[in-house]
Amino acid sequence: MKKGFLLLISLLIIVLFSSKTIAQSDILELVTDRPDQTESALVVPIDFIQIEMGFIYQQKKYSEGNINVENNNLILGSTLIRYGVNSILELRFGGEYFSGQNFSNNIKSTIQRMQNILVGTKIMFRSGKKILTNAAIIMQTIIPFGNEKLRPNKFEPEIRFCLEQEINDRISLGVNLGAEEVSDVGKYFYSYTATVGVALNERFNSFLKYMEQ
Repeated sequence: MKKGFLLLISLLIIVLFSSKTIAQSDILELVTDRPDQTESALVVPIDFIQIEMGFIYQQKKYSEGNINVENNNLILGSTLIRYGVNSILELRFGGEYFSGQNFSNNIKSTIQRMQNILVGTKIMFRSGKKILTNAAIIMQTIIPFGNEKLRPNKFEPEIRFCLEQEINDRISLGVNLGAEEVSDVGKYFYSYTATVGVALNERFNSFLKYMEQ
């Protein structure tokens, strides 16, 4: 019988800059594709670069029979770079540094390398409508780069439809429908996520998400 627990801690840092001069009175709404699993249907403004960085710490302990296993994984510099090409198109680049330790009956093994290097684009094809407020499509791929134990065997393409509906000034609903190839098993996995976002005030938002794969 398998027993254990999982601890997950994450932190997100966002940087936004542009070659354009921004008036102090021009307040830009900052919309991110993190920390939740539901990607936004909006793109970053033209000529802006938005960098979403963070770290994730994951600890998992479990036992199977006489074997006690502990995994301590730290993902540093988890980064998504988004560049606004025009009003409906952005380019996306990303990657992260993985540091993992595994203990199996007190026998330690470690691995440290870059992983999940991605390139892609987001195209927004619907904006500001009363029904289905915003909609976009993300097309990106993981590149087979880095440590052999962490990188995929080949390019792993992903396609995702991002749909948003504004309920009122404070509440919105976001839904993603996606498919991505997992080269280790040689087939596509399909995913569905839904997020309800609630603006608590001008500075703080909360969200409730559901995810199925």
